[in-house]
Amino acid sequence: MMRLIIVAPPDRRRKRLCFTSNHGRYVVKSLVHASRVIEAFQSAGDVLRLRDVVIRTGYSKGMCFWLLYTLHQCGFLDKVGENHYRLASEVPGPYSR
Repeated sequence: MMRLIIVAPPDRRRKRLCFTSNHGRYVVKSLVHASRVIEAFQSAGDVLRLRDVVIRTGYSKGMCFWLLYTLHQCGFLDKVGENHYRLASEVPGPYSR
């Protein structure tokens, strides 16, 4: 059974808001990108493939892979099976590693 998911194009307004002030030079772009990947998970139980994250963020496949890998290594995402990810049940704290 094939399931069709319709996803709206990524909303770039939040990203633009980060860079519109005079203090935009202090914004770490990689953190903005990582936060967009985390936002791609629309609910706590969402399990997404790399392809799903690419569609929901509008980022390249390579960038999404690097961000998913890093977020998994840092404890923000759990890997489910070979190619699926979901939000970690707990956000890692400063003493969790």
